Order: sequence, then structure tokens, then C-alpha cells
Amino acid sequence: MYKGELTIQVGGKTQTASAGDFIRLPRGVAHSFENTGNVDAKVLLVVAPAALEKFFEEAFYPIEDRSAAMPPMTGEFMARLLEAASKVGLEFLPPKQQ
Repeated sequence: MYKGELTIQVGGKTQTASAGDFIRLPRGVAHSFENTGNVDAKVLLVVAPAALEKFFEEAFYPIEDRSAAMPPMTGEFMARLLEAASKVGLEFLPPKQQ
């Protein structure tokens, strides 16, 4: 974790990650994360084996201004995410009802 604070659900456990923390998300285990801090979170993501970068390349738009806010989550953007995810074997699950 580079900056901010995330609450992460992985394998039925809840963890909080802050700057400098390391969280392992095993392949094939459902996980989620939520920014629970008061600043935009920035993370360094390391994936092994390779291939997940293809999802990010296809799903997200290149940015020109790193200080700009993330674009809104529109239906068009979500469709783009889901299509890219299906190509690399990712599955998005609905949020758990609380």
C-alpha cells in the first residue's frame, strides 16, 4: 500500500491496509476492497504469474493527468470492465447483503 487506507475482504477475513502494508490475495479466492480512508488510496499491485495486466490495459483508460479524479462508474465503463474480465478469467461477484 502506497497511500491511504483500504478495508480488504479476502477468504472470509477482513483486513485493514495502510501505507507500507502488504496484503496477499491468493488466486481463485474471492476478494474485495473499499477505500475507508479520507484520501484517495494508491497501491502497488504485483501479480504472479503474469496476465492480469491485460485486464487493466483493456478495462481502464490511459490517464493524462495523474492528479485528476477517477472517472465516474458509468454503465458503459462497467460493461468495459466486465468484458475485459471475462477475457482473462476474472469474475465480478455482487456485493454481499448486510
